[in-house]
Amino acid sequence: MIVTQLAFSIVVLMGLERARLLGCVSHADMCDYIHLWRYIGHLVGIREDRNFHMTTPEAAQSMLESIAAHL
Repeated sequence: MIVTQLAFSIVVLMGLERARLLGCVSHADMCDYIHLWRYIGHLVGIREDRNFHMTTPEAAQSMLESIAAHL
């Protein structure tokens, strides 16, 4: 579930950045978007001790990279 949550949150932001479409989005807006997905994770049953990685876009990207490295 966490990988799916990351796919709908940070992967979308990473894709926008790669397409160079993220320039008009502020860091605060990105943090708000990540927080929205943290809340959605809470609603679908991701425990808080597993949902801690969704504090900033940088933390979410780091978590995604960590999971990918371990897979």
